Amino acid sequence: MFQIFPMTPKTLNSILGNSLVIDFIEITLTQQRKSSPIIYSGPGSISQDENGQLHLKMYHTISPGRMEIFGSWMPGAVRSAPGKLINPESQFRLDATDMRGDTWNSENISFQPSLSLPSVGIAIKKNLRKITHTENATGMQDLKSSVLFFAIPGKYNIPVNESQIRPDGARTLNTCKMNLNGIELQLQKEDNYIIIQALNSDGEISADYGQRILEALSIALGNWLRPVCSIRRIRENSTIEIHNKKAESDHKIHIPIYPPASTDAKSLENFLNNYLFKFKDVDQRFFGYWRGINSVWQSGYVHNQALVTSVAIEGIIKEYYLGYGMGAAASVDQKKKQNRKTKPGIVIDILHKMARDGIFEKQLAHNWYELRNDSAHADTADRMTTREGLQNYLDKLDSCLHLFHILLFHKIGYTGNYVNYSKDGCPLDSFPRKKELDSSETDEES
Repeated sequence: MFQIFPMTPKTLNSILGNSLVIDFIEITLTQQRKSSPIIYSGPGSISQDENGQLHLKMYHTISPGRMEIFGSWMPGAVRSAPGKLINPESQFRLDATDMRGDTWNSENISFQPSLSLPSVGIAIKKNLRKITHTENATGMQDLKSSVLFFAIPGKYNIPVNESQIRPDGARTLNTCKMNLNGIELQLQKEDNYIIIQALNSDGEISADYGQRILEALSIALGNWLRPVCSIRRIRENSTIEIHNKKAESDHKIHIPIYPPASTDAKSLENFLNNYLFKFKDVDQRFFGYWRGINSVWQSGYVHNQALVTSVAIEGIIKEYYLGYGMGAAASVDQKKKQNRKTKPGIVIDILHKMARDGIFEKQLAHNWYELRNDSAHADTADRMTTREGLQNYLDKLDSCLHLFHILLFHKIGYTGNYVNYSKDGCPLDSFPRKKELDSSETDEES
């Protein structure tokens, strides 16, 4: 690790072990409204349960003569209408001071306190999504570096190209180091979690860089990376976030770039560099579609996986590839007009053009068209009653997930190896398959 964080290994281990407890001498919950907000205050604690979920417990004293705010405790006083989005003004912000004097915050907390009479106070219990602590380390002003740190529960396959020395002197090959346009990136695999760190030794790291790194790595590692602890330090200023732990799924998506137990990180480095260069903002549509595929993959239900994956490819073509084959002279108006009338028939035409240009095998386009039709009709389940029918459906599903990855590779300009899940034995192939046309002639401007 880059040893520069205001967090001890003991605290990090307690977070990863679901045993974190922070006691607070003062907690204040303030309603997020400008005028006459409801306010609760008192001592309490925030702790993790056995599943890593954050729980708030605090005690608010009812002062004599303060029954004018009794109505705020009545059932429904701060509750939103059923079926409606929660109004931010009905939610609360948490500001809490721990035993060291450090301040922690959390926002958009929705709860309904209960009151029993007679009583001199109320106990407030609520689950939290995350808590945040911002610190200015006055003894670190001379540092020029900026660092990101993420601790993520789960088991992940990463290419490893460097070993770490354990406290007992043993050496373990568990680390991947890469350089992303001057930013050092380090992945460290442990038994039940992974540590991700990014270091800019002589400059800042933008606020959204960490999220973009997590998006790119999520695709590369086959599962949505959601940290239980994250730290961002820009010179002497550090922000620590502790998050609810998300349950890891047994249904990870195929790793697209490198085979398990790989020691070559060049392909992963190329993928990350190109992804970050192409997508300058967080939550791009490509990642949004991937996240949808990843979410439905957790169900293990093949029919839903097929529908969402095939529709995602259709969305990707409409979002990024409608200009394919139209030439550089095609106007924005032409592309918008085509977008309005785009149907699966137009999508398959574009996929066939790309296959003819050698970007991927033409069988992938054919498999997408069949899976898109099969997944959209209710009688598909009848075709999966036999072993052969189910295997054929699974093969098409793997082909479409592979096609999704190829479309992403092409969009960002990736060059390197990938695992071809559309072929028997899942061999290691290279991308691009042949010299491609100039992007100005083949791709929609973005």
